[in-house]
Amino acid sequence: MTPESSRTQYRNNRFRKYRIGFTKLLGFVLLLALILAKRGTVGLVTDMLYFIGVILVAIGTLGRLWCSLYIAGRKTTELVTVGPYSVSRHPLYFFSFVGALGVGLATETVTIPILFLIFGLLYYPSILRIEESLLIGQYGDAYLRYKQRTPGFLPRWSILVEPATYEVNPRVFLKHVFSALWFIWFLGILELLESFQEYGFVANYYTVY
Repeated sequence: MTPESSRTQYRNNRFRKYRIGFTKLLGFVLLLALILAKRGTVGLVTDMLYFIGVILVAIGTLGRLWCSLYIAGRKTTELVTVGPYSVSRHPLYFFSFVGALGVGLATETVTIPILFLIFGLLYYPSILRIEESLLIGQYGDAYLRYKQRTPGFLPRWSILVEPATYEVNPRVFLKHVFSALWFIWFLGILELLESFQEYGFVANYYTVY
């Protein structure tokens, strides 16, 4: 590995560290806001919001697991262009966005998923631009060729390439599994929080529709 590639990899790792930290902070702020809020939606609307949210959470979780299967142990050392990475250059971001939108709907409100949608439309373009520049610096022409044939965010399923066999590092993949399941954990937290509010363990200071 050349000194330049080492510096690029270091910048990639630092960028991902800050991004993950910011995402965790956002999740904490959302949880705190929900603890203090009463849901304003009722009846069929509530049930439909939760049902659609669960479906999106399932898609997001399975998609993140699919991505993790391909990048476990390769994330910062190899340009992966098969599996989910053959239909999108950033499938992990795409499935994370789908899962996060599902969590927003599972709050049984309309406001929070709309805020998530607006945030995603503002947040992801800048993040993708930064990551693209880092990846070009790391992989050079190989990434530019990959960029020409593969969409950036929304998958194009017609160009999916799945290899017959693929070597996976089980130890690294297991670590990725836990991070891929956080959407499901958040659903459990939402249900627990709703029970606490129903039994009066948590006071509500405002209503969210």
